[in-house]
Amino acid sequence: MVYRVAFLVFTRSKLWFYRLLSALVAVPAALVWAAVFAVVTVLYVWVASPLIRLLEFDFYLIRRVSEGVLEWAGGFFVAFD
Repeated sequence: MVYRVAFLVFTRSKLWFYRLLSALVAVPAALVWAAVFAVVTVLYVWVASPLIRLLEFDFYLIRRVSEGVLEWAGGFFVAFD
């Protein structure tokens, strides 16, 4: 009888302790992850996305110039062939 009561007290207290501990840890953890997600989203929208667009524009200009130089160089070398 004593072992049965001890087992019931242990399992019930373990269950309630787990529930209480998970409630105390889950709420702050959820708030931290929400803040991290918000910061990452803001950085992507306001920093990374415009930077990627600027780099795409710069790479387009570099590609146009390099194509012109290679076209000129190709014609230059064909002329002396």
